[in-house]
Amino acid sequence: PLRVVVPTESVSAHLGDTALLRCEVTGEPMPVVRWQKNREDLPLTYDPDSRVLVLPSGSLQVSRVQPPDSATYRCLAENPGSARTGTDADLRVIP
Repeated sequence: PLRVVVPTESVSAHLGDTALLRCEVTGEPMPVVRWQKNREDLPLTYDPDSRVLVLPSGSLQVSRVQPPDSATYRCLAENPGSARTGTDADLRVIP
């Protein structure tokens, strides 16, 4: 079964900084982690120019934070045996 090891917590980041929303899960086989922003799926683009990146740990990194990044995020972890939805966490952008 899936286990959420580190639940997502709300974070604040200054404009232009990097924010890290943690979501660390374990399971056999290793789960795939997706993220939602305001309950909408974030595209899983591995574009090197993208400011939003899902790290190998499952955490979400938002680089060069901008006002539109201010939102509620949550992670979703799935493997063939089960699925888990993480807790909602807010990213606040500080001017």
